[in-house]
Amino acid sequence: MTFQRKTRIGVAVAVAVAIIAAHRAGHRHDRDEAPPAAPAQALTAAAKPAPPATWKLGSVTLHACELAQPNSGLSAAAWCASFEVPENRADPHGRRITLKLAVVRSQAQAPARDMLALLAGGPGQAATEGWPPLAPALKDLLAHRHVLLLDQRGTGGSHPLTCQTPAATGEGAAFDPARLREETVACLKEIEATADPRQYTTTAAVEDLEAVRQALGAPTFDLVGISYGTRVAQQYAMRHPQGVRSIVLDGVVPNELVLGQDFARNLEDALEAQFARCNVEAGCKARFGDPYQTLYQLRDALRANPHKV
Repeated sequence: MTFQRKTRIGVAVAVAVAIIAAHRAGHRHDRDEAPPAAPAQALTAAAKPAPPATWKLGSVTLHACELAQPNSGLSAAAWCASFEVPENRADPHGRRITLKLAVVRSQAQAPARDMLALLAGGPGQAATEGWPPLAPALKDLLAHRHVLLLDQRGTGGSHPLTCQTPAATGEGAAFDPARLREETVACLKEIEATADPRQYTTTAAVEDLEAVRQALGAPTFDLVGISYGTRVAQQYAMRHPQGVRSIVLDGVVPNELVLGQDFARNLEDALEAQFARCNVEAGCKARFGDPYQTLYQLRDALRANPHKV
């Protein structure tokens, strides 16, 4: 039975008890002396407790919030808090930055001690912004445990490294390496006014995650890493194995891979590997033929006759 259903049943029982008590009181007193019965709406309002404004988890005080995915209508309810850390842990008296964290609360009255921690990809994605589209797929986990969403430093609501420099490429624009380099240098200069980019690394993010874990009461984590998040999971497990209960890696990024410059090669290798599986499975080959060959036939056709779809 869910908490909401128990609450509705509790309210109904309270209303019924109040009505029965008022009815019995009427038999003990004359009608002229009996006080008027309270409206059912008032009894219901009195019996139903007001939702809490805050929630204390470890030493962190969270408040009810709504997580929205940018450029979409998707959103999800959660509990949010700000968490302050030193930008450079080697200089604890230097600049401090604020991280955004959210906890999606479990439906259980006594949740499991471990907590799922979702590690976003990119690098550059924010966990709180990535949760709304993932929520339906992971909702069953809330039956037993909380879900932690921590925007990695430099992303989302955690001191984001953004600049107003226009992009060097856009729809219909030719790629210009020289212009891209110039604008990257300008963007870096703009960012350096409020941040030290040298401190926005995987290693620093891992220490932020451990600091948050300790503040939440030191639960063990079930790490779910997606793409670049798989590297964060690996690095966290290496440095803080005592904080890990389980790990799920989706789209693994090996630690020796230079993430970013090899995207094209990685995609090509993945396509070749996946399409090769279709060639050796009779049902797939009968339905799709040679997908790799079909892909390049499509590319050549579009080059010969470009059009938008």
